[in-house]
Amino acid sequence: MKTKKLRGQKKINKTIDNWVEFNHLPNIDEINSYGKDYIKCNIDPWNRLTLTWSKFPQPKGDFKRRIIKGLLKKYKIWDTFLESRLENYELRLIIHSHEISKCWIEVIKLEKGEKSKYDIAFREELNVDGLIIQGFRWYREDDIIYLDDEDLEINLKSDSGEKSYVRRFNKKINKNNIKKDNFGNYPIPSGAFYYVGIRN
Repeated sequence: MKTKKLRGQKKINKTIDNWVEFNHLPNIDEINSYGKDYIKCNIDPWNRLTLTWSKFPQPKGDFKRRIIKGLLKKYKIWDTFLESRLENYELRLIIHSHEISKCWIEVIKLEKGEKSKYDIAFREELNVDGLIIQGFRWYREDDIIYLDDEDLEINLKSDSGEKSYVRRFNKKINKNNIKKDNFGNYPIPSGAFYYVGIRN
């Protein structure tokens, strides 16, 4: 897969700051109806869809620190908002090991007496490029990609990047004898993982 060049550092910093300050609060009706709500790192340019089978390099340095600090700020705002509105819930901060633009915050409604599925913490603090995140219990989960037969078809007219991508996942399916789930998708480990943080 080709990598596009990032341009306009000041503009990107402003975009990140605007995303941090945007007051997106949890939807209580959504949580009560569907059991969850979430907010993703919907930040330009990393949220763009490209037609050339290319992507922007993942945030590094100051970009990465700004995004993580923004997530921590949003987490605190969500936690304060939910405290007086929901009785049983779990608020999670999810940090991707390789792609910081895939991080998100999610709130899960727990039924009365229901316990968290996370029990044994992987670690008590997380170091993200020198930024130490404390006050959470951290758990580790594999990053799973769900692909169906149509996703895995190789278009002979596609560029070599797409062919290589599809062949890699076909090889994983065959090697690990991965079966389809109830929705007709192959759950394929990407090789990356998530850190799931829950406030102490």
